[in-house]
Amino acid sequence: SVKPQIILVPFFGAKPTQLTKHKNLLNILGFSVTVVPLTYRWIPVSIKSIMNFNFKQIWTEEIEVILNQIDGPKIIFAFSNPSAAAISAIVRRSQNDIKALICDSGPSGDFYQSVRGLLKYYYKQPTVVQYLVGWYVFHFWSPGWDASLEKDIKKLPTGFPVMTIMGGNDH
Repeated sequence: SVKPQIILVPFFGAKPTQLTKHKNLLNILGFSVTVVPLTYRWIPVSIKSIMNFNFKQIWTEEIEVILNQIDGPKIIFAFSNPSAAAISAIVRRSQNDIKALICDSGPSGDFYQSVRGLLKYYYKQPTVVQYLVGWYVFHFWSPGWDASLEKDIKKLPTGFPVMTIMGGNDH
């Protein structure tokens, strides 16, 4: 039996190097690892995304590209809210090569609250301008976040293994 390749999907704002310890541990355990380099560009990746243009859509397509380039079984290990894009990539591809999904600290069931928590974590006393930026990120991330996430989760194959890790001090 072939060991699955592990696909790491970074948390919002992370650089692939921030997952080096995760990658090294998985390599020691005998897994090949690929880190998806999520981008923060402001243009659609493909014609498909023009009508539904947002970060979640962009990242879904970037994850799909990586998944399509790697042969064999795969396990996705996604962090924070970009794990919603990993779920979307799984259901859009409708392949059977993804064997499991691990979600570490995400995706949030209440994305707006998640953005507010992130602002409070970084700025302690967020200003009105910071809240407005948070509102913008919330709406640009994915209009209809909660509805699209719920819809994607329902489209996962019956019995598809998903493990969620939610730390007690997540922000």
